[in-house]
Amino acid sequence: MKIVLHLGGHRTGSTMVEQTLSQSIAARPDLGISVWTPRMLREVPGFLEAETFWDEDGNPTDADAQERVQSIRAQLNEMIEAERAKGTQTLVISEENIIGSMRRNFHYGRFYPRTEQRQAAFARLFPFVPDVLALGVRNYASAWTSARDYAHQRGHERALKASHRDALPDRKRGWVEVVKAAKAAWPTARMIAWCQEDLQEYARPIVAALVGVDEGDIVVPTRPVNAVRDNQRQAPIFTQEEQAIMQTRYENHILRLHGAKHGVAWVPFGGS
Repeated sequence: MKIVLHLGGHRTGSTMVEQTLSQSIAARPDLGISVWTPRMLREVPGFLEAETFWDEDGNPTDADAQERVQSIRAQLNEMIEAERAKGTQTLVISEENIIGSMRRNFHYGRFYPRTEQRQAAFARLFPFVPDVLALGVRNYASAWTSARDYAHQRGHERALKASHRDALPDRKRGWVEVVKAAKAAWPTARMIAWCQEDLQEYARPIVAALVGVDEGDIVVPTRPVNAVRDNQRQAPIFTQEEQAIMQTRYENHILRLHGAKHGVAWVPFGGS
């Protein structure tokens, strides 16, 4: 059974990818594809606490942590065996909080701080090694603004401290660090990526590449998925000049990630 670990990221259309997969499975159950959504994983007690189970050297922090790790691994193993028993050929595990959380991003005013430690913790926790890593990326300015507006829509407030907001346009940390952390955590896995800006037009080839099927087998939702409603949109976090700076950095990071040393296959035609 092939395992695909879909890492998000936040506000890059990850829910659209999940729903596209679900509709495709409903239309073609013979494809042998199954999807674990974030909700399924978060029902495993302690799953999202993986980062707290190990110290900086990768050792369990105490006996209780070791016991919790064993319990989570046992539950995940049962879920994996259930997939094998029903004949699943490709299992997509989707959880964007493996790379970090937007709450932490806003709190520290940094782009996925400690994603290196967090992804390494999940690599230790999982009782399997994924065959494929999948990641959607997005322009930095719009990702921050969309995350704030979506949180507001759901009744949560996210705000950057003024000092953090002013520093972000010049911060160099971004998707490159997320990709490096993923490749370090799962060095044998093949990695594919796409730009959120391409997803609406190219959802079919992107999702087809993620699970390794023909584009004709993919059914894309006709309605917007998990989008921020127009009446919930607030003023952009960044000025037009700052947005231009962040767009340039985003484009430069995409170009860097096209380099052979990162081992990322871009869908559908190299990003934008």
